[in-house]
Formats: sequence, C-alpha cells, structure tokens
Amino acid sequence: MWATTAAAVLALVCVVLAVVQLATRPPCPPGYVRLVDLSWLGVALPAVLGVVAVSLRLWIRRPGAHPVAAAAAVLLVGLVGLLCVGVGVVLHEQWGSQFDTGCWTF
Repeated sequence: MWATTAAAVLALVCVVLAVVQLATRPPCPPGYVRLVDLSWLGVALPAVLGVVAVSLRLWIRRPGAHPVAAAAAVLLVGLVGLLCVGVGVVLHEQWGSQFDTGCWTF
C-alpha cells in the first residue's frame, strides 16, 4: 500500500531533518542552560512512527487484513507529515541564529 511506504519514507526524512537540527542548533547564551530539552523527541517520534508504518505495511499484506488498517495508514502519513513540517520549521527558525532562544537562566 502506498500510504505505509510514504509514511516510512517521510519518517526517514523527518529523522534526518531532526538530526541535522540537533547537530546545527546554536549554543545557549553565556549564563543560560537548556533546562527542559525535548529536542530528542524530534528524532524519537518519527523513528517510532516509521517502525509503526513498516509494521503496518507487513500486517496489511496478510490475507484478511482489516480495512481499518488502510485508514490508519493514511492517518499515519498525515501525522508523520505534520511532524516533519514541525521539525522543518524549528530547523528554519534556528538557522543562522547566534544563540538558542529556548535557554533559561536563574
């Protein structure tokens, strides 16, 4: 099914974008720290959704697969696509900035 393949490919692209975002994000200003750093979720969530997409693809190929699986695959494409757009927006927002805007001071 095209939807599960598209979801898996989008998840892979999203993981690559998230790794690039983590590798190129600017440092915190002097005296500031990353108190709550949830950037690793940008790598973990698409990876998990990619595994779900591949598993769903293998399950759909079985005889007697439920038609709800096709709807779930299309929903998965949309979810992974939105997540990928979010990672891209964060990457674009941080591109070229001198300091990270998500840092805290005490």
